[in-house]
Amino acid sequence: MRNHLLPVVLCSCVLVFAFMSGAASRSDDATAQLQAEVTKTAEAFVVAFGKGDANAVAAFWAPEGDYMDLTGRLLKGREAIAADFANLFAENKGLTVRIEVGSVRFPTPDTAIEDGVTSVMAPGGGLPNRAHYTNFLVKKDGKWLLSSVRDLAQRDLAPDQ
Repeated sequence: MRNHLLPVVLCSCVLVFAFMSGAASRSDDATAQLQAEVTKTAEAFVVAFGKGDANAVAAFWAPEGDYMDLTGRLLKGREAIAADFANLFAENKGLTVRIEVGSVRFPTPDTAIEDGVTSVMAPGGGLPNRAHYTNFLVKKDGKWLLSSVRDLAQRDLAPDQ
Protein backbone atom coordinates (compact mmCIF):
# COMPACT_ATOMS: atom_id res chain seq x y z
CA MET A 1 0.00 0.00 0.00
CA ARG A 2 2.78 2.44 0.82
CA ASN A 3 4.41 1.93 -2.59
CA HIS A 4 1.18 3.02 -4.32
CA LEU A 5 1.00 6.26 -2.35
CA LEU A 6 4.58 7.30 -3.05
CA PRO A 7 3.89 8.58 -6.63
CA VAL A 8 0.80 10.46 -5.40
CA VAL A 9 2.76 12.08 -2.58
CA LEU A 10 5.66 12.99 -4.90
CA CYS A 11 3.27 14.38 -7.50
CA SER A 12 1.49 16.42 -4.82
CA CYS A 13 4.81 17.81 -3.58
CA VAL A 14 5.82 18.81 -7.11
CA LEU A 15 2.47 20.54 -7.67
CA VAL A 16 2.70 22.41 -4.36
CA PHE A 17 6.27 23.49 -5.15
CA ALA A 18 5.25 24.63 -8.64
CA PHE A 19 2.33 26.59 -7.19
CA MET A 20 4.52 28.19 -4.52
CA SER A 21 7.20 29.10 -7.08
CA GLY A 22 4.60 30.77 -9.28
CA ALA A 23 3.14 32.64 -6.30
CA ALA A 24 6.59 33.82 -5.24
CA SER A 25 7.32 35.07 -8.74
CA ARG A 26 4.00 36.92 -8.90
CA SER A 27 4.76 38.35 -5.47
CA ASP A 28 8.21 39.49 -6.65
CA ASP A 29 6.61 41.09 -9.73
CA ALA A 30 4.01 42.85 -7.58
CA THR A 31 6.71 44.09 -5.18
CA ALA A 32 8.81 45.37 -8.08
CA GLN A 33 5.79 47.24 -9.43
CA LEU A 34 5.08 48.79 -6.02
CA GLN A 35 8.73 49.79 -5.64
CA ALA A 36 8.62 51.45 -9.07
CA GLU A 37 5.51 53.41 -8.01
CA VAL A 38 7.20 54.64 -4.82
CA THR A 39 10.35 55.57 -6.76
CA LYS A 40 8.27 57.56 -9.27
CA THR A 41 6.69 59.40 -6.35
CA ALA A 42 10.18 60.32 -5.09
CA GLU A 43 11.16 61.51 -8.58
CA ALA A 44 8.04 63.69 -8.84
CA PHE A 45 8.82 65.15 -5.38
CA VAL A 46 12.29 66.16 -6.66
CA VAL A 47 10.70 68.01 -9.60
CA ALA A 48 8.18 69.88 -7.39
CA PHE A 49 10.94 70.78 -4.91
CA GLY A 50 13.18 72.07 -7.72
CA LYS A 51 10.36 74.37 -8.89
CA GLY A 52 10.11 75.83 -5.37
CA ASP A 53 6.38 75.03 -5.33
CA ALA A 54 5.46 74.60 -1.67
CA ASN A 55 1.87 73.55 -2.37
CA ALA A 56 2.99 70.92 -4.90
CA VAL A 57 5.56 69.60 -2.40
CA ALA A 58 2.98 69.47 0.41
CA ALA A 59 0.54 67.63 -1.87
CA PHE A 60 2.79 64.57 -1.55
CA TRP A 61 1.65 64.32 2.08
CA ALA A 62 -1.63 62.83 3.24
CA PRO A 63 -3.88 65.61 4.62
CA GLU A 64 -3.16 64.43 8.18
CA GLY A 65 0.51 63.57 7.48
CA ASP A 66 3.43 64.80 9.54
CA TYR A 67 7.06 65.74 9.07
CA MET A 68 9.88 65.83 11.63
CA ASP A 69 12.86 67.84 10.44
CA LEU A 70 16.53 67.54 11.42
CA THR A 71 16.01 69.69 14.52
CA GLY A 72 13.21 67.46 15.84
CA ARG A 73 10.50 69.99 15.03
CA LEU A 74 7.24 68.21 14.18
CA LEU A 75 4.86 69.66 11.60
CA LYS A 76 1.37 68.17 11.53
CA GLY A 77 -0.94 68.37 8.56
CA ARG A 78 -0.51 69.29 4.92
CA GLU A 79 -1.22 73.00 5.55
CA ALA A 80 1.55 73.36 8.14
CA ILE A 81 3.95 71.48 5.88
CA ALA A 82 3.06 73.73 2.91
CA ALA A 83 3.62 76.87 5.02
CA ASP A 84 7.02 75.62 6.18
CA PHE A 85 8.16 74.78 2.64
CA ALA A 86 6.88 78.19 1.45
CA ASN A 87 9.16 79.85 4.03
CA LEU A 88 12.09 77.61 3.05
CA PHE A 89 11.71 78.41 -0.65
CA ALA A 90 11.20 82.16 0.00
CA GLU A 91 14.42 82.34 2.04
CA ASN A 92 16.44 80.02 -0.22
CA LYS A 93 15.70 80.61 -3.90
CA GLY A 94 16.87 77.91 -6.31
CA LEU A 95 17.25 74.99 -3.91
CA THR A 96 17.32 71.53 -5.43
CA VAL A 97 17.11 68.10 -3.84
CA ARG A 98 18.46 64.69 -4.77
CA ILE A 99 16.90 61.56 -3.26
CA GLU A 100 18.80 58.28 -2.99
CA VAL A 101 16.26 55.58 -2.15
CA GLY A 102 18.05 52.92 -0.11
CA SER A 103 15.22 50.49 0.50
CA VAL A 104 11.47 50.15 0.28
CA ARG A 105 9.46 47.59 2.27
CA PHE A 106 5.75 46.89 2.06
CA PRO A 107 4.15 45.81 5.36
CA THR A 108 0.87 45.66 3.41
CA PRO A 109 0.05 46.30 -0.27
CA ASP A 110 -1.18 49.80 0.67
CA THR A 111 1.66 50.86 2.99
CA ALA A 112 5.38 51.33 2.40
CA ILE A 113 8.43 52.16 4.49
CA GLU A 114 11.10 53.94 2.48
CA ASP A 115 14.61 54.65 3.78
CA GLY A 116 17.28 56.68 2.04
CA VAL A 117 19.37 59.83 1.90
CA THR A 118 18.44 63.30 0.70
CA SER A 119 20.87 65.96 -0.44
CA VAL A 120 19.66 69.57 -0.58
CA MET A 121 21.82 71.81 -2.73
CA ALA A 122 21.99 75.60 -2.98
CA PRO A 123 22.18 77.07 -6.49
CA GLY A 124 25.68 78.51 -5.96
CA GLY A 125 27.21 75.13 -5.21
CA GLY A 126 28.98 74.18 -2.05
CA LEU A 127 28.47 71.11 0.05
CA PRO A 128 24.96 69.67 0.07
CA ASN A 129 22.95 69.39 3.26
CA ARG A 130 22.55 65.59 3.57
CA ALA A 131 20.12 63.70 5.78
CA HIS A 132 18.94 60.16 6.29
CA TYR A 133 15.17 59.80 6.06
CA THR A 134 12.46 57.29 6.79
CA ASN A 135 9.09 57.75 5.08
CA PHE A 136 5.90 55.89 5.90
CA LEU A 137 3.65 56.02 2.84
CA VAL A 138 0.01 55.05 2.39
CA LYS A 139 -1.70 54.33 -0.90
CA LYS A 140 -5.01 56.19 -1.22
CA ASP A 141 -7.06 56.18 -4.41
CA GLY A 142 -4.12 54.70 -6.32
CA LYS A 143 -1.66 57.40 -5.19
CA TRP A 144 1.23 57.02 -2.72
CA LEU A 145 1.11 59.73 -0.03
CA LEU A 146 3.53 60.53 2.77
CA SER A 147 1.91 59.77 6.09
CA SER A 148 5.00 60.32 8.21
CA VAL A 149 8.49 61.60 7.35
CA ARG A 150 11.46 61.56 9.71
CA ASP A 151 14.79 63.21 8.86
CA LEU A 152 17.95 62.31 10.75
CA ALA A 153 21.34 64.00 10.49
CA GLN A 154 23.74 62.22 8.16
CA ARG A 155 26.51 60.56 10.09
CA ASP A 156 29.59 59.32 8.30
CA LEU A 157 30.51 55.92 9.62
CA ALA A 158 34.03 54.66 10.14
CA PRO A 159 34.99 51.81 7.75
CA ASP A 160 34.59 49.18 10.50
CA GLN A 161 31.01 50.27 11.44
